[in-house]
Amino acid sequence: MREQIDRFRNLIMESKSNSFANNRKRIREYIKTIKSSDKYDPDTHNQWIRILIILHNFLHIEEKFKDEVELNNKEINKYLNLPKTNDFDEILNIVKKYYDTNSKVRFGLETLDSIDEIRDYINNLSGNIFSKIQTTLK
Repeated sequence: MREQIDRFRNLIMESKSNSFANNRKRIREYIKTIKSSDKYDPDTHNQWIRILIILHNFLHIEEKFKDEVELNNKEINKYLNLPKTNDFDEILNIVKKYYDTNSKVRFGLETLDSIDEIRDYINNLSGNIFSKIQTTLK
């Protein structure tokens, strides 16, 4: 019985670690770490920050349109495994890994707006979801 309880607890912890909110929080932490690092060079690293911002905002959209995204096989969140780290180089490697042309995360980012409901939603947003962190999307 104890073994089943431990297995269930681990399953819950695993699902929480991959939740939309946790991944968005981790992305915001990554951006702060990059910007506060001595290694930070805006000319070189702003492109990676922008990718993180887009990823953060598209996680909001994926969560809002979860059923449509799953039906169209455009999930992003389920492929994210964002470890807690404050290491500048490790964060950049994580971003590069998910932005690789063969990454399912990049595929989801680039094709999410091919879903009609999401494309309409993005077109009706007043904020710029491609350059500024959106804390809420209506």
